[in-house]
Amino acid sequence: MSNPLDFSGRVVLVTGGGKGIGKGIAETFLAAGARVIICGRSEPDYLPESEGHQATFIHCDVREFDQIEQCLAQVKEHFGRLDVCVNNAAVAPHASLLEERVEVWDTVYGVNCRGTFLMTQAAARVMIEQGEGGRIINFSSGVSQKGSAGAAAYASSRAATEAFGRVAAIELA
Repeated sequence: MSNPLDFSGRVVLVTGGGKGIGKGIAETFLAAGARVIICGRSEPDYLPESEGHQATFIHCDVREFDQIEQCLAQVKEHFGRLDVCVNNAAVAPHASLLEERVEVWDTVYGVNCRGTFLMTQAAARVMIEQGEGGRIINFSSGVSQKGSAGAAAYASSRAATEAFGRVAAIELA
């Protein structure tokens, strides 16, 4: 069965694409013909590949503006453009509200919210500069609406990501 999606010639950046959902996203875009870049804090054990094309890895901590700028500069240098940015990177530790440590809370918000904001802002600038626009996809979770014991930081960070995404969509449309 052929893939109904055709991303031939498109360049897709997936944050946190080395494992889990992000890996599946990267594999799906590869299978659709895209050139895929995975960025993350550590290189994955396995880079997704499809039909002889392998994803490229770029080291990038999405909490750090300078690293995002360097990552996108590498994307432009090696691929010439950016068509899709998938903000998938996230951390989701579990602890009860009374036992949650502020350092963990800060890490969750740093990756899930700050990282999504910084990457969206930087990717949007690249896409606008290209003159053709692009797509930015921000991932969230159902726990942001229904809550879950032991997930105060994660659930609230995902709700914030959703609110940010609505604002970004309005402003960038």
